Amino acid sequence: MKSKGNKDLFVFKEFEIDQRDCGMRISEDAILLGAWADFSSCFHVLDLGCGTGILSLMLAQRFPQLHITAIDIDSGAAKRARENAKNSPFSSRIQVMQKDFFELSEAELNNYDAIICNPPFFSDGERSSNEARKLARHQDQFDLERLFSVVSKKKSIKKMAMIFPSKHPFPLFQADLKLGQRVWIQADEQKAVHRQLLLWNRENAALDEAKLVLRKERQYTSDFKQLCKAFYLDL
Repeated sequence: MKSKGNKDLFVFKEFEIDQRDCGMRISEDAILLGAWADFSSCFHVLDLGCGTGILSLMLAQRFPQLHITAIDIDSGAAKRARENAKNSPFSSRIQVMQKDFFELSEAELNNYDAIICNPPFFSDGERSSNEARKLARHQDQFDLERLFSVVSKKKSIKKMAMIFPSKHPFPLFQADLKLGQRVWIQADEQKAVHRQLLLWNRENAALDEAKLVLRKERQYTSDFKQLCKAFYLDL
Protein backbone atom coordinates (compact mmCIF):
# COMPACT_ATOMS: atom_id res chain seq x y z
CA MET A 1 0.00 0.00 0.00
CA LYS A 2 1.42 3.37 -1.01
CA SER A 3 0.11 6.91 -1.08
CA LYS A 4 2.08 8.24 -4.09
CA GLY A 5 2.74 11.41 -2.08
CA ASN A 6 -1.01 12.01 -1.72
CA LYS A 7 -2.31 11.23 1.76
CA ASP A 8 -5.85 10.89 0.39
CA LEU A 9 -4.99 8.25 -2.22
CA PHE A 10 -3.84 4.76 -1.28
CA VAL A 11 -2.75 2.29 -3.94
CA PHE A 12 -3.12 -1.45 -3.44
CA LYS A 13 -2.10 -4.17 -5.87
CA GLU A 14 -5.46 -4.35 -7.68
CA PHE A 15 -7.33 -1.17 -6.72
CA GLU A 16 -6.96 2.36 -5.36
CA ILE A 17 -8.76 4.06 -2.48
CA ASP A 18 -9.52 7.78 -2.47
CA GLN A 19 -10.48 8.57 1.13
CA ARG A 20 -11.48 12.21 0.88
CA ASP A 21 -14.78 13.01 2.66
CA CYS A 22 -14.57 9.85 4.79
CA GLY A 23 -14.81 10.09 8.57
CA MET A 24 -12.85 6.88 9.09
CA ARG A 25 -9.74 6.78 6.94
CA ILE A 26 -7.94 3.58 5.96
CA SER A 27 -6.70 1.73 9.03
CA GLU A 28 -4.78 -1.42 9.78
CA ASP A 29 -7.94 -2.71 11.49
CA ALA A 30 -9.89 -2.61 8.22
CA ILE A 31 -7.08 -4.22 6.24
CA LEU A 32 -6.78 -7.07 8.75
CA LEU A 33 -10.53 -7.69 8.73
CA GLY A 34 -10.79 -7.58 4.93
CA ALA A 35 -7.84 -9.91 4.46
CA TRP A 36 -9.00 -12.41 7.10
CA ALA A 37 -12.79 -12.81 6.96
CA ASP A 38 -13.71 -16.05 5.18
CA PHE A 39 -16.73 -15.68 2.91
CA SER A 40 -15.75 -18.40 0.45
CA SER A 41 -19.13 -20.12 0.91
CA CYS A 42 -21.17 -16.91 0.56
CA PHE A 43 -22.65 -15.09 -2.43
CA HIS A 44 -24.00 -11.70 -1.30
CA VAL A 45 -22.30 -9.81 1.54
CA LEU A 46 -23.51 -6.63 3.21
CA ASP A 47 -20.66 -4.21 4.04
CA LEU A 48 -22.17 -2.29 6.95
CA GLY A 49 -20.75 1.20 7.53
CA CYS A 50 -18.56 0.89 4.45
CA GLY A 51 -16.59 4.15 4.77
CA THR A 52 -14.13 4.29 1.87
CA GLY A 53 -15.37 0.93 0.55
CA ILE A 54 -12.10 -0.80 1.39
CA LEU A 55 -13.73 -3.95 2.83
CA SER A 56 -15.98 -4.33 -0.21
CA LEU A 57 -13.03 -4.04 -2.57
CA MET A 58 -10.88 -6.48 -0.59
CA LEU A 59 -13.67 -9.07 -0.50
CA ALA A 60 -14.40 -8.61 -4.20
CA GLN A 61 -10.73 -9.25 -4.97
CA ARG A 62 -10.54 -12.33 -2.75
CA PHE A 63 -13.83 -13.99 -3.69
CA PRO A 64 -14.83 -13.78 -7.38
CA GLN A 65 -18.29 -15.26 -6.70
CA LEU A 66 -19.25 -12.49 -4.27
CA HIS A 67 -21.61 -9.62 -4.86
CA ILE A 68 -21.33 -6.90 -2.22
CA THR A 69 -23.80 -4.24 -1.14
CA ALA A 70 -22.03 -1.47 0.76
CA ILE A 71 -24.01 0.96 2.90
CA ASP A 72 -23.06 3.98 4.99
CA ILE A 73 -25.23 6.46 6.84
CA ASP A 74 -22.87 9.30 5.87
CA SER A 75 -23.45 10.80 2.41
CA GLY A 76 -19.80 11.79 1.86
CA ALA A 77 -18.54 8.30 2.67
CA ALA A 78 -21.16 6.64 0.45
CA LYS A 79 -20.27 8.93 -2.45
CA ARG A 80 -16.56 8.22 -2.08
CA ALA A 81 -17.08 4.45 -1.73
CA ARG A 82 -19.25 4.48 -4.85
CA GLU A 83 -16.49 6.21 -6.84
CA ASN A 84 -13.80 3.88 -5.48
CA ALA A 85 -15.88 0.87 -6.51
CA LYS A 86 -16.62 2.35 -9.94
CA ASN A 87 -12.91 2.92 -10.57
CA SER A 88 -11.97 -0.64 -9.58
CA PRO A 89 -11.90 -3.88 -11.62
CA PHE A 90 -14.80 -5.11 -9.44
CA SER A 91 -17.37 -2.41 -10.18
CA SER A 92 -19.96 -4.83 -11.58
CA ARG A 93 -20.12 -6.72 -8.28
CA ILE A 94 -20.30 -3.80 -5.81
CA GLN A 95 -23.35 -1.64 -5.16
CA VAL A 96 -23.06 1.33 -2.77
CA MET A 97 -25.98 3.06 -1.05
CA GLN A 98 -26.35 5.82 1.52
CA LYS A 99 -28.57 4.04 4.01
CA ASP A 100 -29.08 3.20 7.67
CA PHE A 101 -28.96 -0.56 8.37
CA PHE A 102 -32.09 -0.30 10.50
CA GLU A 103 -34.01 1.17 7.56
CA LEU A 104 -33.41 -1.90 5.38
CA SER A 105 -36.61 -3.75 4.56
CA GLU A 106 -37.18 -7.44 5.24
CA ALA A 107 -36.90 -8.09 1.49
CA GLU A 108 -33.54 -6.32 1.35
CA LEU A 109 -32.18 -8.21 4.37
CA ASN A 110 -33.21 -11.49 2.79
CA ASN A 111 -30.74 -10.81 -0.04
CA TYR A 112 -27.67 -11.15 2.16
CA ASP A 113 -26.04 -14.32 3.46
CA ALA A 114 -23.23 -12.53 5.34
CA ILE A 115 -22.29 -9.21 6.96
CA ILE A 116 -18.90 -7.57 7.42
CA CYS A 117 -18.48 -4.53 9.64
CA ASN A 118 -15.65 -2.49 11.15
CA PRO A 119 -17.93 -0.89 13.74
CA PRO A 120 -17.61 2.39 15.62
CA PHE A 121 -16.62 1.07 19.04
CA PHE A 122 -15.57 4.15 21.05
CA SER A 123 -18.08 4.99 23.79
CA ASP A 124 -16.06 7.61 25.67
CA GLY A 125 -13.30 10.09 25.00
CA GLU A 126 -13.42 13.39 23.19
CA ARG A 127 -15.78 13.60 20.21
CA SER A 128 -14.45 14.99 16.96
CA SER A 129 -15.92 18.25 15.72
CA ASN A 130 -16.06 16.57 12.30
CA GLU A 131 -19.51 14.96 12.14
CA ALA A 132 -18.46 12.26 9.66
CA ARG A 133 -15.49 11.22 11.82
CA LYS A 134 -17.67 11.17 14.95
CA LEU A 135 -20.17 8.88 13.20
CA ALA A 136 -17.40 6.52 12.09
CA ARG A 137 -15.60 6.27 15.45
CA HIS A 138 -18.22 6.53 18.22
CA GLN A 139 -21.23 4.37 19.08
CA ASP A 140 -23.59 7.35 19.44
CA GLN A 141 -25.72 6.36 16.42
CA PHE A 142 -24.79 2.68 16.20
CA ASP A 143 -26.89 0.32 18.32
CA LEU A 144 -24.83 -2.88 18.52
CA GLU A 145 -27.38 -4.80 20.57
CA ARG A 146 -30.13 -3.94 18.10
CA LEU A 147 -27.90 -5.08 15.23
CA PHE A 148 -27.30 -8.44 16.92
CA SER A 149 -31.04 -8.78 17.59
CA VAL A 150 -31.91 -8.18 13.92
CA VAL A 151 -29.21 -10.53 12.61
CA SER A 152 -30.20 -13.26 15.08
CA LYS A 153 -33.64 -13.47 13.51
CA LYS A 154 -32.46 -13.55 9.88
CA LYS A 155 -31.76 -17.20 9.10
CA SER A 156 -30.57 -16.18 5.62
CA ILE A 157 -27.52 -14.50 7.20
CA LYS A 158 -25.06 -17.35 7.75
CA LYS A 159 -21.95 -15.38 8.76
CA MET A 160 -20.90 -12.07 10.29
CA ALA A 161 -17.35 -10.75 10.69
CA MET A 162 -16.18 -7.82 12.83
CA ILE A 163 -13.12 -6.39 14.57
CA PHE A 164 -13.18 -5.08 18.13
CA PRO A 165 -10.72 -3.93 20.81
CA SER A 166 -9.46 -6.93 22.77
CA LYS A 167 -11.52 -6.19 25.91
CA HIS A 168 -14.57 -4.69 24.21
CA PRO A 169 -17.85 -6.33 25.30
CA PHE A 170 -20.27 -7.39 22.59
CA PRO A 171 -23.78 -8.86 22.80
CA LEU A 172 -24.52 -12.54 22.42
CA PHE A 173 -26.75 -13.74 19.62
CA GLN A 174 -30.09 -15.04 20.82
CA ALA A 175 -30.16 -17.75 18.17
CA ASP A 176 -27.98 -20.38 16.52
CA LEU A 177 -25.42 -17.85 15.23
CA LYS A 178 -22.30 -18.79 17.21
CA LEU A 179 -18.81 -17.35 17.51
CA GLY A 180 -16.78 -19.74 15.37
CA GLN A 181 -13.42 -18.01 14.90
CA ARG A 182 -11.44 -15.48 16.89
CA VAL A 183 -7.94 -14.14 16.23
CA TRP A 184 -6.21 -12.10 18.92
CA ILE A 185 -4.05 -9.32 17.46
CA GLN A 186 -0.77 -8.02 18.88
CA ALA A 187 0.92 -4.99 17.28
CA ASP A 188 4.29 -6.53 18.24
CA GLU A 189 5.72 -9.08 20.64
CA GLN A 190 6.38 -6.50 23.34
CA LYS A 191 2.79 -5.22 23.50
CA ALA A 192 -0.40 -6.68 24.85
CA VAL A 193 -3.17 -7.99 22.62
CA HIS A 194 -5.17 -4.96 21.43
CA ARG A 195 -7.70 -6.24 18.87
CA GLN A 196 -9.81 -9.32 18.16
CA LEU A 197 -11.05 -10.50 14.78
CA LEU A 198 -14.40 -12.26 15.15
CA LEU A 199 -16.42 -14.47 12.82
CA TRP A 200 -19.87 -15.80 13.75
CA ASN A 201 -21.60 -18.54 11.79
CA ARG A 202 -24.53 -20.94 12.02
CA GLU A 203 -22.37 -24.05 11.90
CA ASN A 204 -22.15 -26.34 14.91
CA ALA A 205 -18.41 -26.26 15.39
CA ALA A 206 -16.09 -25.54 18.31
CA LEU A 207 -14.56 -22.09 18.61
CA ASP A 208 -11.27 -21.85 16.70
CA GLU A 209 -8.90 -19.34 18.34
CA ALA A 210 -5.48 -18.10 17.23
CA LYS A 211 -3.07 -15.20 17.71
CA LEU A 212 -1.48 -12.95 15.11
CA VAL A 213 1.59 -10.82 15.87
CA LEU A 214 1.94 -8.05 13.29
CA ARG A 215 5.55 -6.94 13.80
CA LYS A 216 8.80 -8.30 15.21
CA GLU A 217 11.74 -5.94 15.66
CA ARG A 218 9.83 -3.29 13.67
CA GLN A 219 9.40 -5.59 10.68
CA TYR A 220 6.21 -7.30 9.54
CA THR A 221 6.05 -10.94 10.62
CA SER A 222 5.77 -13.74 8.09
CA ASP A 223 2.20 -14.41 9.31
CA PHE A 224 1.16 -10.83 8.61
CA LYS A 225 2.83 -10.89 5.19
CA GLN A 226 1.06 -14.12 4.30
CA LEU A 227 -2.30 -12.63 5.29
CA CYS A 228 -1.89 -9.30 3.47
CA LYS A 229 0.47 -9.99 0.56
CA ALA A 230 -2.38 -9.94 -1.99
CA PHE A 231 -2.95 -6.26 -1.20
CA TYR A 232 0.25 -4.47 -0.11
CA LEU A 233 2.49 -3.36 -2.99
CA ASP A 234 5.69 -3.97 -1.01
CA LEU A 235 4.89 -7.47 0.32
